[in-house]
Amino acid sequence: MRLPETLFEAIKEEAERSGVTYQRLIRQTHENALHLGKQHLPLMSPDGQ
Repeated sequence: MRLPETLFEAIKEEAERSGVTYQRLIRQTHENALHLGKQHLPLMSPDGQ
């Protein structure tokens, strides 16, 4: 994944403050976003209506 240098530096700083690696912070952020997205999906019936 390519990120602007300023964003990457901010991620690394936040990871250091949180006591995790930047890779773990990025993974956790993606996992949280996917989890939250599933909570907000509209419910659909089996026939797609």
